Amino acid sequence: MRVDEVYFVERLLMMIQDPKQTLHYLHYLLLEQRKHLEQDVWRGLPELTNENGAFCKDSCPTQAWSASTLLDFLAVVHRLD
Repeated sequence: MRVDEVYFVERLLMMIQDPKQTLHYLHYLLLEQRKHLEQDVWRGLPELTNENGAFCKDSCPTQAWSASTLLDFLAVVHRLD
């Protein structure tokens, strides 16, 4: 899941009758970001990526807004529990 898609997913969760049904799938979509965070020297998410999340040499290796967007999403998920 790209960071810009997180905002969409947050809004979608708020509109679904039973949002817990989708949480497993959403966590699955975030596996790539989790793997990246675990393996990255900076422990952060890049500012930009190329197609399909490929490395972009012109991108900053970590951006606060990238991490904060995921944290916002996880806060929404936590409130649903």
